[in-house]
Order: sequence, then C-alpha cells, then structure tokens
Amino acid sequence: MYKQTLCFIRRNDEILMLNRENKPTQGLWNGVGGKMQSEEMPKECVIREVKEETNIDIRNYYLINKGIITWEVDNSYVGGLYVYLVEIEDDYDYQTPKGIIVFRLKDSNKPLLVIASGANQIDEKQIEKHLDDKLGKANADFVREHTGYVIGGVPPLGHTEPIQTYIDEDIFRFKDIWAAAGHPKAVIQLTPDELIEMTEGTVVTVK
Repeated sequence: MYKQTLCFIRRNDEILMLNRENKPTQGLWNGVGGKMQSEEMPKECVIREVKEETNIDIRNYYLINKGIITWEVDNSYVGGLYVYLVEIEDDYDYQTPKGIIVFRLKDSNKPLLVIASGANQIDEKQIEKHLDDKLGKANADFVREHTGYVIGGVPPLGHTEPIQTYIDEDIFRFKDIWAAAGHPKAVIQLTPDELIEMTEGTVVTVK
C-alpha cells in the first residue's frame, strides 16, 4: 500500500488548487492531499486532509477513485499516491482557511501582515494605497525573525513583536473563519469580529 493521497475538488468547471507554502514544493500548485497516518485507509486520509487544508467536509460526498500515480527514483525507490475526485455543488461557497501573508516594507524594512479570504488573491497595489511605503517579498528568515513562526504557520497574533495588520473586508461574508495556529497543519476557528478585536487590524480591500 502506498502512503500518500491526492484529491481534486471540482465545482462546476472549476478545480480547487492550493499553492504550497513549504519546501520542497513551495510555490507549486496542486490538489489537496498528504501522507496517510498509521492504520489509515486512503479514503480516510483524503477526508481528513481536505478538512485540515480547506475546512471542506467531504464525508457526505461521493469520492471518485481516479487511480494511482506511481514514480521511481534512481531505479531503486518506488513511490505512489491514491488520486480521488470530489464534485461539489455549483453554488458551494468556499470557506477555506484564510491566507496570512507577511510582507516586508521596502523603506522601513518592517513586516506587514495581511489576512485575506482564501478565495481572494492579494492585489499589492490595493494594499499600497494605505501605506507610505512599498511592499516587498519576505523570505523565510525574515518571517521567522519578526513573527516567531515558519511560513505557512503564521497565526494572526502572538508574534515576537507588534506587527501592523490589514484584514480583508471579504471575511465578513463568513460566520466563522479559520486561520493558521502556529504550524502549517494547525488552524484555529474564530469569527471576523474576534479576529479584528484580537489583532487590532485595519479592514481594507485586498483584491
């Protein structure tokens, strides 16, 4: 039995893809999946991974088995993963974990935290309208130094220093939201109002 799974979630003619934040696949797009836990069956793994990574509960959906992908490295190691497809309603509203992105302000060299709805792509020009500075990319060392956490696990609060925070106005579409909780595999549940109160963040348009 292979030890990994991969699931593609289809809504009408769209496929939900996740952008990986951690090495060795950092920056790559893929479906939802991960390693099977001890004594876990492939379908059980898919259901758990989808819930952990997107907060979508697919227990009551039909999981279509699309086969197995295998690979070989140096003619010695052979690996593989189980691939599934789940079709959800055309009007399903994704309430995925919210994206927490750390930017480096170019002039001041200070961090800026942007908390965005999982459905939105951050438009840096929109963010810069609220700043007297320009946005720059924050590498892994910068993120860890200023937040105390690794990329992909940065929570909205509890950092090593106070960080200016902008919050996507679209999160108010949701009753509950999810955010990273200090580890790439951990999330916390809270309401938009709780998020603003705890972070003292500024609500802005990010897209």
